[in-house]
Amino acid sequence: MIDYPARPIRYWAVALCFVIGCLIASPQNDNELWASIEAEKDLTPRFRIELEQEIRLNDHLSSFKETFSQISLTYGIVKNIQWSGDYRLIVYSDEIEGRVSTGVTHSGATGPLSHTYRVKFQRESGRKSSLEDHLRNRLIVRYRIRKSFSPYVGAETFHEVGREGFEYDKFRITIGMRAKFTGGNSARVFYRLQRQVGRSNPKSANIFGIKYEIDF
Repeated sequence: MIDYPARPIRYWAVALCFVIGCLIASPQNDNELWASIEAEKDLTPRFRIELEQEIRLNDHLSSFKETFSQISLTYGIVKNIQWSGDYRLIVYSDEIEGRVSTGVTHSGATGPLSHTYRVKFQRESGRKSSLEDHLRNRLIVRYRIRKSFSPYVGAETFHEVGREGFEYDKFRITIGMRAKFTGGNSARVFYRLQRQVGRSNPKSANIFGIKYEIDF
């Protein structure tokens, strides 16, 4: 059985109004859909492995953008600080690309409020036969309404690292909700605004996401 949160209709109605408002405010943006499933398992008290498969659609959800398979390892260094590393195989309609990344995450909580801050370095290869390096900073703040239900907001910045120096590339703003089910599995839904910066004609996208997480 699913452990439903109290007054779920009210929470989802607020989220739906927010998404509709974002669409109305940014009609020039492309609309994308990101759908994924992730399985994770603790190998030891400190080591965890995660496998994820995702598909993305763009052009207002009418075209295939990409799909990827990813494997990640996470290690608890000390309390509230974790190291992670992952490899992602990305398949586009005309090319296959590889991406490796590593990062450190700090987490903490005060009452119903909790946060995670992650700094991450990633390198992509294959697309246009070149290497692309990015440094990413992400902060997520959650509010636990019940043990099984937590809305959250997040912000992330991307900086391109290259011969021309350290350049601000794009940002993401996210609002979402996570529901935990009996047995440990969970699901997330979110809206994300993504926008390039420092360009004469920056691209923007409204991203709608859904993710199902399986905990073995």
